[in-house]
Amino acid sequence: MNKHKFKKKKGLATLVIKGQKNQQLMEREVYGINQEEKVPHLLHIGVTHRGAAIDLTYDLTGYISLREYLQAPLSRASFIALLQHILDILKKMKEHVYNQNCLILDPEFVMINPASKSVYLVFVPLQPFENSTTLRELLLSIVQYATFVGDEDSSYIRDYIRILNTGINFSSFELEQYVDQMSGRQSSGEMFVECPHCHIRLKKTASYCGNCGTKLSGQSGPLNRTVYDPFRQILAAAIAEFLIRRLRRRLPRGRRAASAAPPARPRCWA
Repeated sequence: MNKHKFKKKKGLATLVIKGQKNQQLMEREVYGINQEEKVPHLLHIGVTHRGAAIDLTYDLTGYISLREYLQAPLSRASFIALLQHILDILKKMKEHVYNQNCLILDPEFVMINPASKSVYLVFVPLQPFENSTTLRELLLSIVQYATFVGDEDSSYIRDYIRILNTGINFSSFELEQYVDQMSGRQSSGEMFVECPHCHIRLKKTASYCGNCGTKLSGQSGPLNRTVYDPFRQILAAAIAEFLIRRLRRRLPRGRRAASAAPPARPRCWA
């Protein structure tokens, strides 16, 4: 477990995570976050070498923690927007192959811009890294710490908790559908399915996954997953060829030659 220290001095707020000697810096991720900003809502990282170890510094000035943000009454629209921000960051990370386990998901260090109400996450580019809070625990903590406005139907909160408590690992695909439905981005006639290979959301009419190229067949959602398997097709072709050869061996020699010979060409008469 990495030690961390929160510093606040002269109006500046800083989070310092102390690396250990056995941990290696993930330079690709540091460059992608600081220079290319491939995932915009991951906080920039300051890297300081301390002998054989590395210290990571994050500027938290101007942000408030998620736990502090949830002290104000939360409306249904604000709740759904909060979830959407988190899911968008995770989706962007998956696109660029950033390890989700390197996120600090403690509500004290999930940061909110109070002006835009956008979410910013702390990514720790150290290998190996042990995260003490899971995504499921973070999402459940939102309803644990939040105070919801009292003049709205609270059934959407029960649906949210049900999704998170379904199975050992909740379905992020089902959560994305829930957020889309609650925010009105998914029309009643538009349905989505989940790619069984990379688990991203696709329109039900899609034939191929635009992310990994998997060919889809029928329903590919969490309840009924079927997917085109090229190895199954190769195996079927090999079995068919084997049966044809075996059948030819059983035929008399003359009939075998006739079956293998090409059809005779028609004769042309002058």
